[in-house]
Amino acid sequence: MDSVFRRLGGRVDLAGLAGRGVFQAWNNPGCFERVCIAPHRVVAWDDGIELCADALYLDLTGKSLEEVMPGAKFLARDSMHRAAY
Repeated sequence: MDSVFRRLGGRVDLAGLAGRGVFQAWNNPGCFERVCIAPHRVVAWDDGIELCADALYLDLTGKSLEEVMPGAKFLARDSMHRAAY
């Protein structure tokens, strides 16, 4: 997966998140100076904000979840069903 991300380039529009919920932190001066790649390979800030690498990959490539992770919907639905019991 690392080699895929190294070859992948582009921009993700996060404007819809800015100023909402935990993303209000982005309004603070210097917030983007604290961004890093966390040990579990997500884009993160020291105040607990994290962006899912899988979601960013799907947005950048325009691929669907089913294309990248076949069966993922089934697994998610199955885990929610089991959690209800």
